[in-house]
Amino acid sequence: MEWRAQGRLRPRRGQRREEGVRQESRRRRLGEEDPAAVEARGKLNGHRTSSNVARLAACGGVLLATQVGVAILSTSFVFGEGHTERPIPTLLALEAVAVAAYLIAIEVVRGGGPTRGRLATVLVFAAACRVVLLPSGMIQEVDAYRYLWDGQAVLQGVNPYVLSPAEAYESNAPPAVGLPPTGAVVYARINYPEVPTIYPPAAQGVFALSQLLAPWSLGAWKALVLVADIVAIAFLVAALRCLGRDPSWVVVHAWSPLALKELSNSLHLDAFVVAGLAIFVWAVVAGRLLVAFAALAWATLLKLFALALVPLLAVFAWARARGVALRGLSLFVGIAFAAYLPWLGAGWALFDGLSAFARGWQRNDSLFSIVSAVVGDGAARPVCGLLIVGLVAWATLDVARRPVAARVVGAALVVVVGIFLLVPTANPWYFTWTLPFLVFFPSRAVLLLSGLVLLYYADFYFLYRDAPEGFDLVRVVEYVPFFVVLLWEMRRGCRGSAPPSETGAVGVRCA
Repeated sequence: MEWRAQGRLRPRRGQRREEGVRQESRRRRLGEEDPAAVEARGKLNGHRTSSNVARLAACGGVLLATQVGVAILSTSFVFGEGHTERPIPTLLALEAVAVAAYLIAIEVVRGGGPTRGRLATVLVFAAACRVVLLPSGMIQEVDAYRYLWDGQAVLQGVNPYVLSPAEAYESNAPPAVGLPPTGAVVYARINYPEVPTIYPPAAQGVFALSQLLAPWSLGAWKALVLVADIVAIAFLVAALRCLGRDPSWVVVHAWSPLALKELSNSLHLDAFVVAGLAIFVWAVVAGRLLVAFAALAWATLLKLFALALVPLLAVFAWARARGVALRGLSLFVGIAFAAYLPWLGAGWALFDGLSAFARGWQRNDSLFSIVSAVVGDGAARPVCGLLIVGLVAWATLDVARRPVAARVVGAALVVVVGIFLLVPTANPWYFTWTLPFLVFFPSRAVLLLSGLVLLYYADFYFLYRDAPEGFDLVRVVEYVPFFVVLLWEMRRGCRGSAPPSETGAVGVRCA
């Protein structure tokens, strides 16, 4: 009786079907979704998220393993010893695996899908790789020793644009006076000590800061490079969020084997340049144009190539507000003048080291070699200089035709890549300048070249065996794949990713 009484209260099968139809009709009318479908999709998205993060983490694990290998391998690269025994092929093999993992990780991000957990995965492995490389020794690089010498010269009141390290050492002038054993080691490892410094004033300030913190030691310099790297990553994430883009695209810089080798291991000054360019990109997309001019001034006072980006920013600012453009240009000039003011006593000697570098150095070049073969060695530098000026003019006009932030970032990438291809000395750390722009326009060709430029270290393998001509074939392997993929991209009209949204592209203020 109890069961029957309860049964009479239950809706019959037909009534349940009618109720289901009414609920479905109500959901459609209100734009609601079937709870069962929502639950199923949630489970599917959860599976996709975990799968997506797992693939990314697998790439990160491989990358981290290669950096552990690089750190261990660095103990085999002892300054001035065992040149022919140095494990350069092993280094290149590790870097090849790292580049493969890096490119696959970028394709995982490019593939879209749920983004939850991806940024955390990127940042965790980025931090782990940098921590692993902190105690490593510099591999095939000694530029940091010049940084220490210049920093000591500045602290001791010496103009590094006038007095070369060799002149100071031979005349027992500061900073060679009372040189401690660690200072003597630093001097012995300086490349071209007879040439005055080539580094602009902001670089001298950073050098001096590192020496103020830890005299004649690389410890403080390593810490400052790490801070600069963190600043770059933070501002790139902020810029991506400002545009409503997936912040895990910062993987382009954070996991770059090129950045890990040239900044975290080789400790190049370019870490501070990349940080300045990252701030520049954020300021452009966030509409903070005066900050963009200041950031560009900072980058220029570290490496003068950044001067080529000023016209792009100027026409963009002019299209938005002429007053802001004029104030920004005045700010740029004012910062540059203030930075050079303490050193003006050197006169034209300010540029002696830089001009010696520009006239005499040629290494790892690509298009410059072709131009040189066509017009001759004497005319190649001015011709390539004119080509760079033409490229900057074209990029500036492109921004002027459509003055949105996306155009500024994309044009900056084209200009920086063009400069790298046309200069006679294409050191791989110069290519780190592309990374802040690649985050937003991840061209497969340029990403590939960011890995291939590490073949530069094969040059040492052949030099140590008195067979420098062997590197000519390596340069073909280094650059030809880039041009092939670039032509493929141009033919397909793809840039590797959708450009920033129009909301962000016109420059919006972001918190």
